[in-house]
Amino acid sequence: MDKTKKNAIIILILTLALCVCMGLVDAVLSPPYAVKSAIKLFLFGAIPIIYLVCTKSFAPRQLFSLQKKHLALILGLAVSIFSVIMAAFFALRGFIDFSSITDSVTADAGVTRDNFVFVALYIALINSLLEEFFFRGFCFFGLLPLGVPFAYIASALMFSAYHIAFMDGWLSPVIFALALLGMAIGGCIFAFLNHKTKSLLPSWLVHMAANLATNLIGIIMFYSI
Repeated sequence: MDKTKKNAIIILILTLALCVCMGLVDAVLSPPYAVKSAIKLFLFGAIPIIYLVCTKSFAPRQLFSLQKKHLALILGLAVSIFSVIMAAFFALRGFIDFSSITDSVTADAGVTRDNFVFVALYIALINSLLEEFFFRGFCFFGLLPLGVPFAYIASALMFSAYHIAFMDGWLSPVIFALALLGMAIGGCIFAFLNHKTKSLLPSWLVHMAANLATNLIGIIMFYSI
């Protein structure tokens, strides 16, 4: 087995291990949001960067470059994603127990009406970048030596599975399953954007738009219930 494939296998194992660790933090420890964010920055940011630097495979300029010809398409997709999520929310709001979601967030993560706007901005700007770097920049690009289909499927499944602990108990089983499927499809779309442009910026912009929509939904829930 050549060195690039060995490196990809290490990245696969490391990604799985870090997802499990972060899942345990979310589901078992449930620390305040600030503490959880610091842990996530270390697990999803610092550790992968240290590994990439040690293996001399970190190219930040390449990860954050974008050709102008792709910008209009990416912005259009971001607006479309935002619109679809908001439309789905209003169409499915009768199936979602809003009170259980707000109660879960308040009890498990310490997110309240007073700090929700700050948390929402952090999620939209910083958390989206962190997840894109980890699941696409580190995982997807790192797994390409094992085959393009495998990189797509593995990175998307881990991206979707990671959110199980975060969403557990919020939604009905059917809506929960649909949400996980939607995130897996979203993970594939994000990876496709990155693969075609050789950059993390497209998926970050689209991910940011999706987070802005979900955060707007959160604001509606917090301030209307």
